[in-house]
Amino acid sequence: MHMEQVAATETHVAHEAGYAKGFVKRAENFESVNMLAEQFEGDPHYASIRAGSLVGSAFALVEPDLPGKAEKVLHVLVQHTPREAWKSGKTIKCTLSNARIAGLCGINKRSVVRLLALLEERGWLVRRYTRANQRYGAGGIDLRPLARRLPELEAAYARFNDELREERERLHEERLDIPAPVESAEDPEPDKVTSASRHDMRDNLNLYNKTSGLTDLVQEQAEGCRPCPPPAPSEIEPEASDKDLVCFMAEASPTLQRQLAPAHLEELLCGEPSRSALQDVSRSIGWLVRQYVRIRPDAWQKAVERHGWAALAAVLVAVDRQGIKNPGAYLFSMLQSSLLRRTVHHNLRSLCRQGGGHA
Repeated sequence: MHMEQVAATETHVAHEAGYAKGFVKRAENFESVNMLAEQFEGDPHYASIRAGSLVGSAFALVEPDLPGKAEKVLHVLVQHTPREAWKSGKTIKCTLSNARIAGLCGINKRSVVRLLALLEERGWLVRRYTRANQRYGAGGIDLRPLARRLPELEAAYARFNDELREERERLHEERLDIPAPVESAEDPEPDKVTSASRHDMRDNLNLYNKTSGLTDLVQEQAEGCRPCPPPAPSEIEPEASDKDLVCFMAEASPTLQRQLAPAHLEELLCGEPSRSALQDVSRSIGWLVRQYVRIRPDAWQKAVERHGWAALAAVLVAVDRQGIKNPGAYLFSMLQSSLLRRTVHHNLRSLCRQGGGHA
């Protein structure tokens, strides 16, 4: 009976929210989202652990334009739901306060309110509010819309893996198509030429793998000249999806966090970066490219022109991801992918779980 009263109140709120003072503003698609919640009848294949895993691995694939904090908020809500509710079809609710959610996600309460409204608008949850704009203690936040869409997340993750596999196969075939060097019949001493080529290759690889401890003078002696600064993305105002990606980069990369000015880092973590904060990110990653990655300037120029901010995110992945012995080679391989934006989203989420870097 109590839940029926809650539902009736919510329906009234949904209709009155557009013009009644004190009511929660509902999105135009609220009724369809609420209906999606009512359609969930339970699924024996899912539980809170499985749901949390799918949110972490596939949410950004389905909602690439949402901020990274939205995924974190949704993940926290999933973690604080009854395990068996996902299987039984009962109301899957989270009764955490906004202050508690803010503390767990490392954001402020205002951001929590904004992100919850955004997640409801996109059809992932239903907020439970009274006429006084207060959340019901018993109603909590209903995650049945998310439960209803778990197969969608699963399918998106499967497609992403298939595309990655096809991309790897394509790159492998391209490498196989490269013709082997043919020795010239006019070359009187092919063995010496081959030996010299191998010697040059060893020198290049040794230079490629040099650590970050080299001074500028040693770099000039080793390379003949200091590498030119890498280009930054266009000075044109970036799109919302690019801003969200940059904020996600600041959230995931401890190396970038150490490089940024505190005020700029605060702007990025709050999801509202200024132009100067974006320029600070660009300069910091440019320094990482020169000091740690050492990718060829012409290759980096082409990568930025092709991928934009995703190329800069790939640098952070190459520098911060554990187990990467050759960041330059790893980055160069990533930049060849036509799915780079998806790939860096996936790797940045891994960095969030890893919680460390080595730069």
